[in-house]
Amino acid sequence: MSALLRLLTFLVAALALSPFVWAQDVPLLLIGAFEGATADDDSFNTGGFVSVLGQSVTVPKNLQVAFPATFVPWKDFVGSASKFLGYEINVVGNYVNGVPIAGQISISQFSVAFGAGYIEKINPDGTLGMKNGVDIRINDPTGVFGVVYDADPFFTADPENPSVTSFSGFPMCVPRNASDPLCPDSQRPVLSGGTKQGTFLAVDPLVMAPLVPGDWIEYSGFKRGNTYYAFEIVATNVQITTDPSRGDPTYIRVEDALIGVYNADPNVETAETKMIGYTSAAASVSMSAVDIDVCTGEVTLRQIGAVGTRAGQVRNKFEFREKSTTVTKYTQQYLFKSDNGIKTTKNGIQAGQYMTPVTEWIQPELTTPGLAPPQHYFNDMDYATKGLGFDGTNIWGPLTPFPQTGVTVFDTSTCPPPSNETSPAPSTTTSAAPTPSSTVVVDTVTFQSLTWTNGQGGTLAATCQSVAGSGGQSASSMVFQFSNRDGAFSQTMTNAGSGVFTYSARSTRQPSGTVKCVSNLGGTASASAP
Repeated sequence: MSALLRLLTFLVAALALSPFVWAQDVPLLLIGAFEGATADDDSFNTGGFVSVLGQSVTVPKNLQVAFPATFVPWKDFVGSASKFLGYEINVVGNYVNGVPIAGQISISQFSVAFGAGYIEKINPDGTLGMKNGVDIRINDPTGVFGVVYDADPFFTADPENPSVTSFSGFPMCVPRNASDPLCPDSQRPVLSGGTKQGTFLAVDPLVMAPLVPGDWIEYSGFKRGNTYYAFEIVATNVQITTDPSRGDPTYIRVEDALIGVYNADPNVETAETKMIGYTSAAASVSMSAVDIDVCTGEVTLRQIGAVGTRAGQVRNKFEFREKSTTVTKYTQQYLFKSDNGIKTTKNGIQAGQYMTPVTEWIQPELTTPGLAPPQHYFNDMDYATKGLGFDGTNIWGPLTPFPQTGVTVFDTSTCPPPSNETSPAPSTTTSAAPTPSSTVVVDTVTFQSLTWTNGQGGTLAATCQSVAGSGGQSASSMVFQFSNRDGAFSQTMTNAGSGVFTYSARSTRQPSGTVKCVSNLGGTASASAP
């Protein structure tokens, strides 16, 4: 063999072993300061690029960024990206043919940011004055837990699955005024020893209890200026319980929802799936994957397990652990339900259930040293391979380009034209405020909360309150009026008592223009559609 031929043979062999030749997917994991983001175009489901640790990573179409209590379309995230520069961003994906492609992106100011302390006072502006600490404001864009703060909606507290609670999961609040019927002081009775902290049965199981001085709270959120904005608060020295024997609902608080992603490769180890939480009464809790029909947005529940609270423990802890041994289909969110039933509270919360996103995905770990690292597996994550589904206006399809080779994804072009069957039936008559007579005193109606989220085919929720006029009374009924692409609707609201009325509907397209709450006494409240 000539010297030249030997040299060529060596070079070919060297190139074959070169780390720059990508023979298979290589795992991508970047955790660091967020440096910037761009969008490919202005379409609702656009992808783009994200920069972290000096690397530019492809963001596929249909990816939504995970915040603690919500998912944000990439287009909207890019529009507010300057607010999050320097925040901690977590990008998980694969290098596919040498190209870094994200499969999951989450962001926080600091992923393990956590504080704790005693509340010293409740400030007039609705903030919590901490002993030897900063003031804390609940980041509450819809005003469910107290005074509205809507400057940072992406880091919202969860208005439907309470993220401001006592240890038991019983929802808590900060009064909006001295006589707030949705956060009454009567919900915090004085206990033996003259304290309001301890364990006690809820006075009214359907109304939030206020946070008060002396409560020890653990909180997570972000700091801006001299204020800490919390999206999660737990008062651990307050254990508010409920009693199913008197018809009370059982509140649920989920602490962890960890998914160990399964793979059959004998050289990797699958982590344990672990779900841990607490309840306000002893109960059996079922856990279900929230499956979504991509074409219609229709939600179905697929139970993955059930477990009872531990006997003999006053904290009512439940813990589900399972190590997958077969292929499992994963979803973005999981629903926990108590066997004591579900009730709508006066604050508009569905007590007895709790929906949570997965708090941590644990990819398989290599068990045989010396082998190439295993790729990250997204092939069994339905929200990635099929999509998040119809949101009432658009269909969110699979991640494109997909962050893993050899995976078949759903083709949204096979979906039939959108049907209106899942939308609320349009009113056949025009509904207007009744004309007050000389014997009717018009009440004052105000919005307490108003939200629309794109999950579950579009979920619309509203809470309004009627306050009696001088010499009159509060309303006995109320309707919620809104319009969307399906038409105009006038829906009867649920009377939650004390002048509070609630409305909630899934599979509802996003409303437009102005929405209204109209009472039977003639009072009307208007708000811009969410």
